[in-house]
Amino acid sequence: MEKRANRLAEQALRILPFVVPVVAACVFLLDGAIALAIEAYVRSGRLVGEYTDDIPDLLLPFVITLSAAMWTARHLRIRRGIRDVLTDFYRLGGTVLPVSHVAKTAFKLLFGRIQTRVWLVDPAAAHQWFHSGEGHNGFPSGHMTVFAALAAACWAFYPELKGPCLFLLALLGAALVLSNYHFLSDVVAGGYLGLAVAAATHGCIGKHAS
Repeated sequence: MEKRANRLAEQALRILPFVVPVVAACVFLLDGAIALAIEAYVRSGRLVGEYTDDIPDLLLPFVITLSAAMWTARHLRIRRGIRDVLTDFYRLGGTVLPVSHVAKTAFKLLFGRIQTRVWLVDPAAAHQWFHSGEGHNGFPSGHMTVFAALAAACWAFYPELKGPCLFLLALLGAALVLSNYHFLSDVVAGGYLGLAVAAATHGCIGKHAS
């Protein structure tokens, strides 16, 4: 288990030098232009715009439900005397879900970035950071953070699933950007935060494995 944690931490550290300039480039060069283009050419259709506006935020119920299910499944397997890779995965997955949700909430409060759709109401205004209150919790993407953490937990135990996990994360990121739910930089930062949370959580669990 410790070797898996080390590999996950190495992956997070290896891509950090690339993530920082990519996020910076998105913030200063790409975010606004992409959001305006999507609003004009993708969400301009009545059906598309109304549908993407009405999608409910079910992230917290998802985190609570799946985390509880994983911890319950782990407990049942241990009671039956089963201690294998799947049992360990349930432990990590059930932990990274709430931890990543707390982490994304903390970072959103810290950065206080204006949400994409709020900014689009007045795109001539500068991108706002370090504000508090409604409409200023866009960075990083919470959905991307949570799902990236879960995906990283998955491929830590099942490396053969890394490709499919990354593909699904790319689809989620595209959906968040194309619906103008988030700026591109929000999604990239959220993906990295999820990986970092998974690596840190896996490292802590590995030191106290039972």
